Amino acid sequence: MIKRIIGIAFIVFSMAGLVFWEVYGREAFVYTEILTVNRDIEENTIITNKMLARLSVNTANENAYAISDYKKVVGKEATRFIPKGTQIFDSDFEDEKLCVDAKKGEYVLSIPNEWLESYPQSLRRGDRVYFYAMGKPVTSAIVVFVKDSSNTEVKNSQEDRLDGSSTVSLVEIIATDKQAQTLSSYAEANEKFVLLYN
Repeated sequence: MIKRIIGIAFIVFSMAGLVFWEVYGREAFVYTEILTVNRDIEENTIITNKMLARLSVNTANENAYAISDYKKVVGKEATRFIPKGTQIFDSDFEDEKLCVDAKKGEYVLSIPNEWLESYPQSLRRGDRVYFYAMGKPVTSAIVVFVKDSSNTEVKNSQEDRLDGSSTVSLVEIIATDKQAQTLSSYAEANEKFVLLYN
């Protein structure tokens, strides 16, 4: 009788142990918790706390963001489309430099082509561009868009900056009123700009 009770107890404890392992143990001891997004994130989206979630994975990439890295992500801008529930990396985000700050009097300014003498075809969104006129620096600004003649953004092809998806025909920057007035005054004097970037 005692042996039967011991046997039944052993079976019960074994089953309980198996359930505990499957529900709690495996995740605690085998899986690694990393940071992910809880929805599909479109390129150029600014990341908020509400977009982040925990993800338990069997094998995590050593460069993937850990849970403790969430402060590094919040407020940054997605550099690509990020599917829901995938591992995320430093290369998926950049500083929020492409956002217009209305409090600082910033807005998006399209530079008319007739104002430009030349500009590199490798110019891309996010670059800091420098305006030169008469061989002298005039101002600098962040490029928010470079577009082709069909108003489509020009991007790198196969990660090669020198091989764009199209020909650049329009440059848009984040500018202040003062910068816009400065550029306009040069244009009114029939001075054209050479654009450089780094």
